[in-house]
Amino acid sequence: LYDKIRLGWNTQDEVEILATDLGVSTAEVRSMEERLNAKDVSFDLPDSVQQEANYTWAPAEYLEDPQRNPEVQLIEENWGAHAERHFKAAFQKLDPRSRDILERRWLLEDKKATLQELAESYQVSPERIRQLEKLAIEKLKQMMLQAQV
Repeated sequence: LYDKIRLGWNTQDEVEILATDLGVSTAEVRSMEERLNAKDVSFDLPDSVQQEANYTWAPAEYLEDPQRNPEVQLIEENWGAHAERHFKAAFQKLDPRSRDILERRWLLEDKKATLQELAESYQVSPERIRQLEKLAIEKLKQMMLQAQV
């Protein structure tokens, strides 16, 4: 049955045998049979082929890739550069201690400082460092929001 070569569809008996052997429903066997008998369609047919065969539905015609949309890419790049500029400007307006805490906690590539390490540096409690960090982040957010207006 499996190596039978022929043109056409399986009979109902053959479908039931396949479904039992494969442990799937007869509907799944029919669905697979439909997919196996379907014609392949080129993703991007040349214009001449589309015109001759009246193929105006090649997938390239209706499938959109938002990542490749030049307008979207340009907007994302501009927004990223804009946000980075405003972040750097706002960051520089923070007091030196706040800048140091945020930089050592979040902006270092290698080893980020723990609350305990910063607390020892500034001779305060780790809780106080957490509060200062939270306050600095809030200030940054406010300055960046004001810059967008």
